[in-house]
Amino acid sequence: MKKLAQDKIRELLSKEMVSDPGSLVFAELADYYRENGMVDEAIEMCLSGLKDHSDFVVGRLILGKAYVDKKEYELAEAEFKKVIEQDMNSKDGYKYLGEIYLRKDLLEEAADYLEKSLDIDPNDEEIKKTLEVIVDKMKQKAGIEEELPLVPETETNIYRTLQELNDTQGVIATMIISDGGLVVSEVEKGNVDSEEIGALVATIFKSAVNSTSKLRLGSFDRAIVEIGNGLIYMTKLGDLILTVMGKRTTRIGLLSVCVKKAVEKLEKILK
Repeated sequence: MKKLAQDKIRELLSKEMVSDPGSLVFAELADYYRENGMVDEAIEMCLSGLKDHSDFVVGRLILGKAYVDKKEYELAEAEFKKVIEQDMNSKDGYKYLGEIYLRKDLLEEAADYLEKSLDIDPNDEEIKKTLEVIVDKMKQKAGIEEELPLVPETETNIYRTLQELNDTQGVIATMIISDGGLVVSEVEKGNVDSEEIGALVATIFKSAVNSTSKLRLGSFDRAIVEIGNGLIYMTKLGDLILTVMGKRTTRIGLLSVCVKKAVEKLEKILK
């Protein structure tokens, strides 16, 4: 494999770098080196190329990856921070920083960077799974012990799932609401007017579903409404509505991952 990589590199060198030593192709060549186990060569090539092209984000990103391959995490972190300074929409820059902070067990910082990466690409399943791992670790660190009431198994499982969701940072209350506004089940941390919230959520959701249908925009499944200093996250749960109330500072990316996980559990419970 190394021989094939070297042949490819020679081919590219002859076409680009020999004729133009300052060419940006150094990043591509360094990546070939890195992917084929020649990490030191990749680092050397990136450092050389970045002397003339310090603002070349791709080259700096590959240098960071090479440092990760060598387990030089402090150096990698410095490069990825330069990447996001130069390109605030670098999904990979945020992603790799999140993974580095996760290695350091700095969970909140890791979640922050991974959420930013997920904001750029909401369909990245790998990041969603990593955020789920972080949520679980946060709960373990907090030493959360659930006190469950003595109720039938289905209700207990529903309560347990709502309690897990309610333990998400920034969340104030979690509820399951019928399409008529009746609060079927709830867990809350403070003084929340459940009846008012139930009626409000049902009205908003019904109005949005009707409008979406009239405009032929497809199905309406979820919504986030910001009210005052808080927010309400609503998502469809069969014929019901799973509702989460949180502070305005609640991390939406992390909350979305937790809500998705809760919906999957509740759908199985309610079958």
